[in-house]
Amino acid sequence: VKVYKSPVIALIITGSELIDINSEPQKGKIRNSNEYSLKALIKNLDMEYISLGITSDKKSLLKEKVKYALKSADIVISSGGASVGDYDFVKEVLTEIGTEIKFDKVAIKPGKPVTFAIYKNKLFFALPGNPSSLITTFQEFVKPAIEKMMGKVITDNEEFQVVLTDDFKAQKGRRKYIYVQIKKEKGTYYAYKIGSQCSNHLKTMSQANGMIIIPEDCGTVHAGEVVNGK
Repeated sequence: VKVYKSPVIALIITGSELIDINSEPQKGKIRNSNEYSLKALIKNLDMEYISLGITSDKKSLLKEKVKYALKSADIVISSGGASVGDYDFVKEVLTEIGTEIKFDKVAIKPGKPVTFAIYKNKLFFALPGNPSSLITTFQEFVKPAIEKMMGKVITDNEEFQVVLTDDFKAQKGRRKYIYVQIKKEKGTYYAYKIGSQCSNHLKTMSQANGMIIIPEDCGTVHAGEVVNGK
């Protein structure tokens, strides 16, 4: 029987400021929540992963870890270091080792600074470091790629129409994903606002059971309007 081989996934978490979630954060330090988020998202797809742990913001160390990951896995996912800060070296490393960068930013919120590259039929996704940006870009870019490699036919059947119970702000030019509580009442789905949508607020996402999608040509939407949710 012919079957699809499950891709091997490697995780690289960047940031000298990161500490284990069981440690008490000192000044300038934050807990490494992204590694646990990625592990959970991958497990939801019944996939296995190799975690290479936290990598400090040192270019030479990052390059060696990226090389190792590309040799060991079919898909590499990094967290952080993909923006334009002084210590964001992921794109530089990808260029230096000869990957083909397909794009390095997308018109969405949260999750604009996401980079996708190919190296000898291996896929590299450099995802943002902020928690909601990371999870959103995984769901929108990495998950479909994994499912495609496993032979799954990709459809848009995850999306359905929801009625807004609140106003939601958005700017034209970027597709906006907003985490909400979706409830079904008398056959109709309603979306309820639950908290701050700042990209570093993981707590809001823990209270959500879905999201609404505001198209890039739409702008602010109001209570009573109908949008797509998932």
